[in-house]
Amino acid sequence: MENKHLGVSRQGGAGYPLYLLFRYAPQKDAASIPHANLRFSKIVLLLLALITFNACAQHTEKDNNSTMNSKKDQLILEVTLSPGAPESHSYAYAVYADGHISLPGNTYSSAAYQLSTEQLENLHRQLKSIPMETLAEQKNKEAGSPPVHDGQTKGLKVYRNNRFYQVSYQIGSETIPKEINDFHSYFLELMAQTEE
Repeated sequence: MENKHLGVSRQGGAGYPLYLLFRYAPQKDAASIPHANLRFSKIVLLLLALITFNACAQHTEKDNNSTMNSKKDQLILEVTLSPGAPESHSYAYAVYADGHISLPGNTYSSAAYQLSTEQLENLHRQLKSIPMETLAEQKNKEAGSPPVHDGQTKGLKVYRNNRFYQVSYQIGSETIPKEINDFHSYFLELMAQTEE
């Protein structure tokens, strides 16, 4: 079948060369069509590669941003002293990776305080000195004391090595490790500075 408009014959249902879909080629240039098709195919492949690369780059950037967002609002520390008898002092602070500190009933987005970079670095140094893995393991092995009416519990929950380590001690009926007492004292001083 002869296609007079394009000047190219279709044989065996092979169809028109790709190049001819976009450009008219007179009969005298028919010999250049295979080379033009090869160049056209290379251009199309290059464009597809660029589009794919751009899509992958945008996807990677989105993943990096979500990682950064999940990191900043990652809970890293809880410092607690449970309520006890009436008029007793109690507190519960949640500290996030970027230094946000929230109080009970608040979330990351409604944080009450913000630590400076220096305060946050000091906090990390203090936390590193506490053997949380060992303390949590010891605490899990102990049977624990029976609860005391109106007794208070001092607790610490630390995010380390992609997991939380948590310990709590009843004041008056359990020996509280020096590291836990020292950290609570340090943290309350830090909060007093932050609240000023």
